[in-house]
Order: sequence, then structure tokens, then C-alpha cells
Amino acid sequence: MRIMEENSPPKQDSKPFSVLERFRQLKKEKEHTPDPAETDTSPTSSGTVFQASKSSHPPEGVVETGNGVTTDKGRFHRKRRLLEPPVKSDKVVPGCLYQGQQESDVGITEFIRDGQGFEVIIKHRYTDFQVNEIDLSGNVVKLTSTDFPKEDKETEKLSEEEDPTLLSPEEWTALREITEKELTTTVNVDVTNFDKDQRQRIHKAVKRRFGVRVYSNTKDVDGKKLIVIGLASGNTNHRFCTWPKGRPEYLHFVMYKENAEMAEVLNVLCKYTRFKANKFGYAGTKDKRAVTTQQMCVRRGDCRRFSGCRRLWGIAIGNYTYKWESLRLGDLNGNRFKIVLRHIKVSDTIIQESVEQFKKTGFINYFGLQRFGQSAVVPTYFVGKAILKGDWKLAVELILKPRPGEASFKDLKEARDVWWTTRDAAEALKSLTRKDRTIEGKILMGLRKHGPNAYQNAFDNLPRHTVTLYLHSYQSLIWNKIVSRRIKQFGLKVLAGDLVRANPVDENIVEADGKDDSGDDDEDSEPANELENGCSSKVQVRALTAQEVETASIWDVLYPLPGDDIRMPENEVGTWYTELLKEDGHSMDCFRKVNKKYGMHGSYRSMIERAEDMDWRTVRYSDPDEDLLLSDLEVLKGKSPLVHDSEGPYKALIIEFSLKVCSYATMALRELAKCETSTSSQAILTNQARQEDIAMKKQKLEEDEQSQEMEIDAVAGENHSNSNLEEQCMPNDMVEESIAAESQREENGDICKMTENMVEAKEDNNLS
Repeated sequence: MRIMEENSPPKQDSKPFSVLERFRQLKKEKEHTPDPAETDTSPTSSGTVFQASKSSHPPEGVVETGNGVTTDKGRFHRKRRLLEPPVKSDKVVPGCLYQGQQESDVGITEFIRDGQGFEVIIKHRYTDFQVNEIDLSGNVVKLTSTDFPKEDKETEKLSEEEDPTLLSPEEWTALREITEKELTTTVNVDVTNFDKDQRQRIHKAVKRRFGVRVYSNTKDVDGKKLIVIGLASGNTNHRFCTWPKGRPEYLHFVMYKENAEMAEVLNVLCKYTRFKANKFGYAGTKDKRAVTTQQMCVRRGDCRRFSGCRRLWGIAIGNYTYKWESLRLGDLNGNRFKIVLRHIKVSDTIIQESVEQFKKTGFINYFGLQRFGQSAVVPTYFVGKAILKGDWKLAVELILKPRPGEASFKDLKEARDVWWTTRDAAEALKSLTRKDRTIEGKILMGLRKHGPNAYQNAFDNLPRHTVTLYLHSYQSLIWNKIVSRRIKQFGLKVLAGDLVRANPVDENIVEADGKDDSGDDDEDSEPANELENGCSSKVQVRALTAQEVETASIWDVLYPLPGDDIRMPENEVGTWYTELLKEDGHSMDCFRKVNKKYGMHGSYRSMIERAEDMDWRTVRYSDPDEDLLLSDLEVLKGKSPLVHDSEGPYKALIIEFSLKVCSYATMALRELAKCETSTSSQAILTNQARQEDIAMKKQKLEEDEQSQEMEIDAVAGENHSNSNLEEQCMPNDMVEESIAAESQREENGDICKMTENMVEAKEDNNLS
């Protein structure tokens, strides 16, 4: 006897039913099944509710090997994943949208363009936001090659001499094989009985013969002193690397990155090239959540030391060249942007009108929301206010304050929670995996070293450029509020007393907030990592007279960021600075009294800017998560141009333009579309788009089911008609069969009679 298992499905009713009934039963069962598209959503760090992407890029935090196998090493081959899943607080409902800072919180309130606005989704994918630096010559920087340049034999001027008194012929031969075949083996020369001068002669002889292609280090191994000589690569320690005569001092290269902070990229380059961070120079920082391409340089760097960076996902290095000049902050003419704005619902006519207005009016040169940090609990200008007051305890508490509901590394969240409840820095440090790589870790290490109440000493443990981030954030807040009030009250009218350049032909000197000493050998110096404010305080400005107002242009008007070395507007606007600072308990003297090493001199910034060389087009697409732009790296690898679905249900605006160094592209887009750019508002728009997409797919599914149901009904009706026709035709068939049978019987009877007659006739003949 067959026994049914306990978890087996119940036996279906054996009563037969039609195909139409079965189809309706399946549809009813589907209506009671939850749609995974509705339930399987999760908030990202930016607050956007999303589903798994169908992009060709590997997922963030996963490295794809050549055979298609993925590893959990994280991006850049680092031990710690850059983007771990957000830590969810018990107080936060799963799937809710993260509430970040609003534009009005940081003084962004006004528009200057007339006309209709329209909703757009910015940075739906980080590949939607591509930035290429524009160098001082006006060229757009692009990654076009990852090959190393060929060696210049005349420049290298390497000696062919192989002194047999310093190294044996076998050792020289081994070194030639290592350099020619790029072997990872080393040559170990026993110099236990050699003095320092003899060891130096060996080092110099090797360098004269092979240059920077090899390294040579003196090491103590098992009681012996050895000179270890090997191929110079990104994973070796280069002590005695001499520089070839005639070669320029600086190696310039193009750095391409995806979805990464500049600080993260610097850490990776330092790890794989063994250069100190202060050896690198760059002209400016770029957005994290974007695909960016920019110039970088390193002092006395051989390009082969970048060989270890070739296998990194998210970073690519190329276009190597040697130059005599270094790169410093501000050594660029601007940035070229290529941006996708999704979920467009207005016509191309409205878009064209908006673009034409935007070209004429420009945009308010606000500091964007990224200037003020990602946290809504502790914006960076909160910390800046505390530093200006000299309240170091408050500044430390703001940085180490728990931030429920915000995305964070798990260890960082635990460290904040432990310190906040126990005020034990040593205990909190146990939670951190990278104690010296985070702001929180550096402060906790300072508290552990100097004492639990040594708040200023703990703050001094931070790099200078990190502290200036907080101070510049507060300066930017004041500037935004001043400009919004000025435009709201006076519009774009030029006022007597407004500031302009004293000499319009002066170059736009950019404030380098933290100098990038790429030529400095000091190990403690840090590379600058700060966005530019605008024109330096060293730029000469003057106030407009009443007679000049009629001929002056609003494009020339500058407003200062507060500091100890700036000139205030000589009109009503100048008094607003004092009012705003007083509301926060500050005065202009605070910028003079703040620690001198932070140098809060102030700067000047244009109130109105415009986008240059603008180009735009709209495209249709069918997959809401598909890439709509090719990156420099994809073009370099020969990826075919993207083909868009011209009949797709979704519409996007692809726009390109160039901006000056100090301007924010998000603020330009805000003016173009007249829409909110904050994280929370963008998250709401993205969530609405998701729901509309789900509704659209459900409607299409229902229409398909209705169409299929109608087809089944039609087939069933046709079958029913054929059955009735057969029943109607059955009597006629029977009559025909009966007639045929009767005819056959009659025919058979006639044959029998004929046979009988023939037999009788034959018998009669025989009798005769």
C-alpha cells in the first residue's frame, strides 16, 4: 500500500474540468501569492529603495575573476569591504527611506530661471554621472591607454658595465634574466664581511646597470647581512632607486575610478606602489558616486611600479608621461560632465525651452549638499561651529555621536555606541578594524593616549585638511544663506557696494585648502583633500560705485566666505554676515582666534555661473536599471555602442556641459529642472518610479492574461460549436448508412438469384 508523506501536497480532486477552469484557478492562486518585487526591497546608503541591478558591472564589494568566479575580497582587493550592508536600527522600519539633509537646511532656497520645472532622478546609478577633468590647456582628460611607455635609452643612460669584483658573473646573469623576463625571484648577495662603503658600491653598480627596474635592500637574515636584489614592482620596498639623468621629475598619469572616494584611491595606490601619500599630486577632488577621470602625478615614480594596479576593479591607470612640473590643487580649467537624468515625463519641447532659458540665466553658484556631509544627525557644519567656539569637547562628541538609522560600517557603529555609553576610548577602539584609517579611530587613539578629557589633543591627532573640512562647511553654509537672501530681496540687480575683481584680467586663483606638497619628503605631511572655495583671499577686489552699477554685470559680482583676510560688501548685504554669525554665537574675530594652523583666511566666490558647451538628447529605454552611457574604460576595451529601445516605456535626458573649478553640477541640474536634489527627495522619486514600474508590469501581465483568457474562450467556443455540429450531422449519417446497407443487401439478393438461375440452367442442360 502506498503511504502519503506528511508534507506531501493534498490529493487533487479527480473530477475532470476544462482548460478554461484550470486557467482561472491558476490565476486565482497567483493573486494570493505576494509579489517579490514588492517585498524584496532594501534602502541603500543614499536612501534609495532599489532592486538588484542588471548592469554588466560586478556588484559592489565583489571581484570577478577571469573564469567568471566571484570572490568576496571587496573592491580594490582590500580586506575590508567598502560598502558593507547598512546597519539597521531596531527603531527603523525595514524598507523605509533614509531622511537626509534638505536643501533648505543649508541655505539653498532660490531659483532664477522662469518657466516650468520637471521631475528628474539624478544618479539613479553611479554610472549615470561621469566627470572628466579639463586640464590647463583646455583638453578634456580621458583614459585612452593603459600601456607603459617605451624606455628612452638615451634618457636612461644606463651603463653596460658589469663589475666582476662586486658581483659574480652568475649573479649578473641572474639579474639580467630577472629584468628581461620580469621574474619574481631575487639575487641574495652575502655582504656580511663588507663594510658600508663596499655595500654602497654594490648598490650603485646595480643601479647604474639596471636603473629603476630593480631594487636593492640590505637585510639581516639568520645572522648574516645580505643585499637582496629583485625586480622593482608595486609590492616591493624601494630604498636605493636612483633617478635617470635627463628624465623629468614627475610621472603624470590619468586615473579612472568608479564609485570611490579620492582618499580610498590614494590608500590603494600607496599600497600597491609603495609611494608615500604626499608624493602624489592632483588638481582637484571628484565626486564619489560617479565615474571620474582626472590627472595625477607622482614625484620620481617609475610607471612599472603601477603594474600591481592593473587587476583592480573600479580603478584604472594609464596615459603615462614624464613632465618637469608637478600638479597642485587648482591646476585645471574645470570639469566636463556627462549626466543621465531618468524618469522624464515632460515633452522634448519643454526640455528644449528649459535648456535655452538655462543657457541664458545660468544658475546660482550654491555649495551643493555634498559639501555638508551625508549625515542628517551631525552635518559637518555642526562640528565647524564647535571648533570656531573652541568647544573641543562638543566637537569630539558630535563626531563620536551614534547615528541611528544611518548607513555605516558595522565596526564604526559599534565603536560609536561603546564610547557614547562608556566614554572608554580603549574599549571603543577594540571594535574598529582600521583604527588609524578613520576620523573616529584617530580621535579615539588621541583620547586613549592623552586622557579621556584631552579633547583638543585628540582633535590635534587629525590631519589638518580633515579639520578644515568642518570649518569650510560652516563657511559655505553662511555663503549659501547670504546669497539666497540677497537674490530673494534684490533679485539679479547689481547693487552699489557689491564686490568685483579689481583687475578683471587677473587669473582665477583658486584657494588651495591644504597645500599638496608632492615634493615634500616629510612623512607626516598629508595630501590635500578638499573642494575649492573659489577665488583666493589674495585676489584684489573692489566695491562698485553707484555710477558703475548701470554698466556692471551680475556675472562679475563676488561674495566672500567669512574669514580673517577678506573684504565685505559695502552695502546692506555686508551687515548680514555679522547678523548670521551672531545668531550662532560667533563673530568675525572667531576666524582670527581659531588655531593658526587651520588658516581660515576666507575667499571669494561668484554668485552666478553658467554651464558651457552644452549638448543634450533624450532616449527611450525598456529596463529601468540599464546603463545608458559608456565609460572611458568601456570605450578603451572596445565595448560596442549602446543600443536603446526607441519604443521603451521610459524616457531619459542625457546632457553634457562644462563647469568651472568651483561649481557643483548638482546645483546646475537643480536650476535646469527646478527640482530638489537632496538625498531624501531623490529617494522618494526613485521609490515612486519603482512603484510605477511594478504597476506597469502588473498591468501588462493582466492584459496578457486577459488576452490569453479570451483566446482560450474562443478555442473552447469553437470546440463546442464543432461538437454540436457533429450531433446535428449524426442522423443524416445514419440514414445514409442505412440506405447504403439496404442497397448492399438488395444487390447481394440479386446476385444470389442470378446464381440460383445459373445453377438450375446447368442442371437442365446435364439432364438433356
